[in-house]
Amino acid sequence: MRKILYILTSILLFLFISAICFFAAKSTVWKQDIAEENNLSWSRIKEGWTVREDKGSNINGCLTISRIFFADDVATVLNNTHGKERTMITKDGEEYGEQPVLFFMTHNQKVRAYEDYGNGDRLIYSFGNDGTQIVGPESGNAVHCFALPEAGNRDVIVTLQFSPSFDTDQLRINQFVTHGIKVAVPAIYFGWRDLCIESFLRKSIFHALPILLMYIMGFFALFIYIASLFIKKIKIRQYLYWGIFALECATGFFCESYFGYFVARNSFLLYFISTILLAIHPSIFLVYIQEKMVLSCNKTIAKIFNVLVLFNILLICVASFCPYVPFGWLRVYICIVLELFIIFMVYSVIHETIVMSSKMSTLNKAIIFAGCCIMIDLVSAFFKNPLIDIFVFSRLGMLLFFVICAVLITNEVLDDQMFKVRSLMLEKSAYTDILTGCSNISALWRDNKKLGREKNGFSMGIINIVNITKINEVDGSAVGDNVLWTVGQMLRAEFQKESVYRMGGTKFCILLSSNEINIIEQKLNSFSEALAAYNNKNTATKIIIARSTGTFVPEEDIDFDGIYIRLLDELRLKNKEIRSAEKA
Repeated sequence: MRKILYILTSILLFLFISAICFFAAKSTVWKQDIAEENNLSWSRIKEGWTVREDKGSNINGCLTISRIFFADDVATVLNNTHGKERTMITKDGEEYGEQPVLFFMTHNQKVRAYEDYGNGDRLIYSFGNDGTQIVGPESGNAVHCFALPEAGNRDVIVTLQFSPSFDTDQLRINQFVTHGIKVAVPAIYFGWRDLCIESFLRKSIFHALPILLMYIMGFFALFIYIASLFIKKIKIRQYLYWGIFALECATGFFCESYFGYFVARNSFLLYFISTILLAIHPSIFLVYIQEKMVLSCNKTIAKIFNVLVLFNILLICVASFCPYVPFGWLRVYICIVLELFIIFMVYSVIHETIVMSSKMSTLNKAIIFAGCCIMIDLVSAFFKNPLIDIFVFSRLGMLLFFVICAVLITNEVLDDQMFKVRSLMLEKSAYTDILTGCSNISALWRDNKKLGREKNGFSMGIINIVNITKINEVDGSAVGDNVLWTVGQMLRAEFQKESVYRMGGTKFCILLSSNEINIIEQKLNSFSEALAAYNNKNTATKIIIARSTGTFVPEEDIDFDGIYIRLLDELRLKNKEIRSAEKA
């Protein structure tokens, strides 16, 4: 019942998350102006910005700044020859000369940009102020890129307005949320549009490289799991959970990376997905660790975190539709839960090592290292403004963790496969007659118990080499061994190999299903013919056999031993008859 409830809850939450992602993608309020042709580096504008009181209050998270872009200075920076030679294609197919742009990033801020060529301010860019907002009370991280087409030809005053993206109809709530917040001026860059964004993408490589490696390891692990499932018919669950965990981490880091901000068409969509993945992280890690069975953490606390994960996901989904609570507050709460989980895991690792009085394993060291990296980033995030890149050390810590996992899991799987091969070899030797290659008497009792022959019924045949003692005395034990091997191979040629057993000494047993007694008789006749042909060719050694066959009768035989003893009694009588005939 608990599993069904858990599955239903997970399905409902997945549908809820999918619906919010759909509505977030439909929102236009958080969309960015993004270009796609890029080449060299840009110039950062560190000086010349002044705070303007006449365009905004500059309190409670609002800030208005301006700067004069002189035509001569702009021309020197841009190199107009390059700009005249290059063109760009818009989404509508319109071709235009490449234009200089301002380029910067913000976190949970609305942005307005104005230009003034002496005729008054004109709005040229707006983010988070126009359009439709279906879900998402805040914007998250966003890339801003807008053109100043005449900046290289005449002087222009550029004014930027920053304000909190959280904005409700209740003035008191807004004042309470934004009271005392100071907005920092972002790093603003100026240059050709393609040059700015190319440099931005180059900077994104430091984020993208570890993320790409995590994706590669995650997909590789899933490929190994699926391949082993289809080819060898075995489930290597460690690869499955390790792959899912790696893909979850890589996706979360992608949503928090420069490259993710650039690719996303809607900033809140990434903000929402990354928050969901932060909330899910404890449960996925616990599933992986419990499957690996390397850490005996407190099960009660682990269950609390699993329940808390489901609650947090539901809370995030509800908060996405709630305009009265800043989404950033919820992010802080989710990060606090993640910090508590990391503390719990690090404590479990250290406590287990101390209690077991053992040396800390490589995996446990990797857990502690990755946990400390995440803790450093989350703690330092409280002192950052803006929160553009908070997972600086976490990417490296988790990458090292997954690399170590790859090595350890692969080594464990190889060792496990080697152990299975050795076990099969030992099992085969334990249940195989060395001389003839037939299954031995131990295999007979094992197969009888495993297959439940007494319930389903079976037919049995017993063959005995009557004159093996005489052969050993006259021709030697080596010839006697060869006779046993010959008989065994002839029987295995007539019957399926797994149906023939050597009972020890000179006896062989054949077992088939209950309706195959006629088949036993026919094949034993064929065996006798082959044996007669062998005796005709071999004048020195003649092999004489006796046989008895029968079908298991529950009322008469009661159990497997009953028919076995009954056929042995019949075989003894036939042996006596054959020996008496030889003497006569």
